[in-house]
Amino acid sequence: NLYLDCNGIIHRCAHPETLSKFEPTEEELILNVISTIDRLVRLTRPN
Repeated sequence: NLYLDCNGIIHRCAHPETLSKFEPTEEELILNVISTIDRLVRLTRPN
């Protein structure tokens, strides 16, 4: 099983730790969240 803190994922995708003063667009945010979840699933390979 894999349980994710989606609030944490969304927060990190919405407020990346970069020097950029620009917030990602809604589309970029959604793509970043999906990409992060995909990466976590590939890394953990849950049953």
